[in-house]
Amino acid sequence: MKTEKNSGSFDPEKQEEIRAHYDEDYYKPLLEGYLNKDSFTRYRQKMVFEIYNPGTNERVLDLGCGVGTFTLELAQRGVDVVGLDYSEESINICKKLAEQLNVQPGFQLADVTDTKFDDDSFDVIIAADLTEHLYPDIFKMFVKESKRILRQNGKLLIWTPNPGHIIEFFKQRDLIFKRDEGHVGYKTLNELKEGLMAEGFKIERAYHRRSHLPVFSLVERLTQRALPFMRRRNAVLAIK
Repeated sequence: MKTEKNSGSFDPEKQEEIRAHYDEDYYKPLLEGYLNKDSFTRYRQKMVFEIYNPGTNERVLDLGCGVGTFTLELAQRGVDVVGLDYSEESINICKKLAEQLNVQPGFQLADVTDTKFDDDSFDVIIAADLTEHLYPDIFKMFVKESKRILRQNGKLLIWTPNPGHIIEFFKQRDLIFKRDEGHVGYKTLNELKEGLMAEGFKIERAYHRRSHLPVFSLVERLTQRALPFMRRRNAVLAIK
């Protein structure tokens, strides 16, 4: 299946439009899902921690932390974790939730290409549903920055939609599903691996996973080996 790809370079004016896209309305359904622990939230947590499950002896950075789905979960486990996002709305939501949960993770308002952290600051970086929001050249800068702030043998987890999946095919064309205007940099599994290896990362694991929709997931399980458009998500574990 031919897919429409976002391969343009960074556009400052367009980026400001995208930044404004991450407002209260954008986060509202995500927040409701997190508070209700809906099936999608549980699915994301399970799948991302399947890639790698950080321990209490590790320092973790959650890039593009959104409503704190991973930051707050790890904080409740006693993990030393920081959530970073370039949306002020995101950070405000996370801080309020952390106060309600009586946990104290760190939060940083910054860009993934310039996190403001020192070299070798983290053991693990989580980038869940982040890379599809990055222009191709910004993705390269994100990889460089991740490598800089990771300690030796540190782990980078990437979880992102597969652009070749049938749902993404329709989304990118505003057919049946609504297109997310912030999705400017879809990447295939091979493109993710190549981008990481170009900066010296070693690929520990790279695979596809099914969606969270029960019936659709069953169909994907039965067909995804033979049918590329049934491979819903890309999962990668890279080592510095």
